[in-house]
Amino acid sequence: AAQAMYRVTTLVRHARVARGAPVQLRMMSSTAVEVANSSLCFHHMQFFVHELAPVKEYKEMERRTTLLSRELAGGISEEQARAKWKEICNGETKDPAGFTSLGQDPVRQLIFGMGWRITGVHEGPDSRSVMVQSAASAGCRVIFTSAQGGGSDPSFPHFAAANVSRFFGCHGGKAGCGVLGFGIQEEGGLAKVAARYKEKHPQLLVPGSDQKASGQMLQDAYAYYLPDESGPDVGTVMRFVEGPPGSTLPGMREVEAEFPADKDELVAYSDHWVSNVVSRTSFLQTLEDVLGFTPKVDFNAGVVGAGDAVIESTVSGNSTNLKLSEAEALVNQNQIYLPINNALSPVGHVAWYVEQLGQGVQHLANRVPNLINFVARTNKWRRITGEGFTFLNIPRSYYGRLTTKLLVNAGLSDGAAADVLNAMIDAGVSDHLGVVRLDVSTADVEQALSKVSGASESEVAANQDAVVVAVRRGVYSNMYALLGDQLSEQEYLDTVANQVLVDVQEKDVLFQIFTSNVLQAKASEEAPFFEFIQRKCGEARLADGTFAPMRAGCGGFGIRNFLTLFLSIEVSQAMVQLQAASAAGNHKRADIAREQIALYEEQLERSNPVLTAISEAMTAEADWLEAATRAVSEAEKSTAAAKAEECRQEKESWKDQLVTMGEFYKSKTTEIRARAAAAA
Repeated sequence: AAQAMYRVTTLVRHARVARGAPVQLRMMSSTAVEVANSSLCFHHMQFFVHELAPVKEYKEMERRTTLLSRELAGGISEEQARAKWKEICNGETKDPAGFTSLGQDPVRQLIFGMGWRITGVHEGPDSRSVMVQSAASAGCRVIFTSAQGGGSDPSFPHFAAANVSRFFGCHGGKAGCGVLGFGIQEEGGLAKVAARYKEKHPQLLVPGSDQKASGQMLQDAYAYYLPDESGPDVGTVMRFVEGPPGSTLPGMREVEAEFPADKDELVAYSDHWVSNVVSRTSFLQTLEDVLGFTPKVDFNAGVVGAGDAVIESTVSGNSTNLKLSEAEALVNQNQIYLPINNALSPVGHVAWYVEQLGQGVQHLANRVPNLINFVARTNKWRRITGEGFTFLNIPRSYYGRLTTKLLVNAGLSDGAAADVLNAMIDAGVSDHLGVVRLDVSTADVEQALSKVSGASESEVAANQDAVVVAVRRGVYSNMYALLGDQLSEQEYLDTVANQVLVDVQEKDVLFQIFTSNVLQAKASEEAPFFEFIQRKCGEARLADGTFAPMRAGCGGFGIRNFLTLFLSIEVSQAMVQLQAASAAGNHKRADIAREQIALYEEQLERSNPVLTAISEAMTAEADWLEAATRAVSEAEKSTAAAKAEECRQEKESWKDQLVTMGEFYKSKTTEIRARAAAAA
């Protein structure tokens, strides 16, 4: 009972221990390094849920959606597809306009939204489990288990109903991800991992979880310690499975699955699994001691914050030094990354997650071959069937807006640029913040420019082509500043239309998006979610002119998007509060919600150029450090090292500005929250 819920005061007290300091760990064991680097891989995730539908019901949904996918492959319109769907379902369909992410069955969501299928089933005496995955045989696999018995299969410890009860007891009775499963491909590797646990963290080993069955060996260990480290937090488990690659868990019966016609576009592979904890240093140390994992990216106090919500985050992982082809980089499951968050303030979704649910897995990130197509497909299927997923709302200003600076760069004077900007606002090409309509055409811009008169008219005429490009580019100007001509205009517009986030690390690009919460019963409750990403690795040539292999994890983890994720979550929650207040006739509370939304969007707008500067400084620092390693003379090496240090100092200066900005918005948000509480 003591660990069922953690109060925020405890969370903040423990989290502040390491505030503002880089993570420092003890030296790792050579045995741990050998296991982690040579044979560890992503294996499966296991969710514990309150209820599962009968397998035959899920299989009927698979049959119907496969039929619809064939019709869509034939090129029918959405309107025709909606009519066909009603025909397939005998008129028993859901209204797409009434879709809500609340109270959804996650298995159905994955079948409809992602085109995944059930490939394994366990029906035991006290539980039922289904395994859902994409068409990628070696891709991510998600197991859902509920305490619904009555089956004839023998009992297996990893499917026992007691695991479901234990998870609910530690997570406020809420469903979620309770197991992170890792495969060990080296014979004898599990024994090495178990030995490290017994030596360094014996309290974390789950009693009675070691087993041998179906040619596999399993061992469970609790992932985290309690906040005071007096014992294990028994709510979340890390499971290690030694056996043939691609094998399912013992007791899981394989079932036939027919995937959608567009299955090849829907393959997905595990990329990283994210935890929210009270103190990330404790979990990081466990990973170091047992598996040889080390920090890869470390965001210290104040850099990641939205309003008065502030966290720290460290990405830990193994060091495989993999260099892969583009095809191999997509499917590889041996490079493991585990980002770990802890809160530094008593508000925000990390703090509230731990308060409501306890320490646990916040979200699971999966790689796909083309994220824009993947998201567009998910949205299209929801519009047709009324089922699947929605994604977080991202403010348009994240992508870019029209400014006088863009227009000056197009050849205009300051005065003419201001006149053009006003003309665009008057014509409805952009709003008063400079956010340009997504569907704006060249003709729309030229029509607005024809209204510019006086001294600016001749300037506009002389630079009209460049001005038109600048205005249209205002839709995605922030992204263009990062990527330049790496994407076509249509690719930029598709990115904005599908609300995909973008980040750059050196020559590599990261595309990412987050679903709305899954397994969420009420809008006010925290819940886990999925992340989907695409890593577009820059092509570097070797001395012989061939392309260098790509490094796993290229593109990083989205330093820019840490802040954007936080702000978009806060905006989404404020929008829910606005809707509820408006429906209840609480005009004062609705006005405060509007004020919250405006404040978060303003913070994002002001933070974007600072985040861009941080990213550019990081890239320049990396380039100069690489130049130093290639330098032939000591003078060249010294010059490159000095330039790298200048870039590092610039990066830290921009980070300081971001922290200062965060503190300002934190105080403003705290004041608004106080008024919101009084108006509730």
